[in-house]
Amino acid sequence: MVEKLDEFRKDNIPLGRLISDLNALLSVLENPDGNWKIMFRKQWSILERINAVAAFRANNVISPESSNRIAEAVKIMEDIIDDRLKY
Repeated sequence: MVEKLDEFRKDNIPLGRLISDLNALLSVLENPDGNWKIMFRKQWSILERINAVAAFRANNVISPESSNRIAEAVKIMEDIIDDRLKY
């Protein structure tokens, strides 16, 4: 998951791919803590909604405000993962 988030930050993968990859990785986690999964899924769903809105628009452009929200959600996901790896 960390690798996928890093690839996205470096513009190596598009938002849609990040969403798909994180969803797949989340689904194969063995015995994830319920609260952890809820917190992570909440941030993931923000990315999914922003991507869906952009796809609905004719030009498929993400607004600056949405770009900021994406960056914030990615940072929170990284923090959630970092906190989990400490245990």
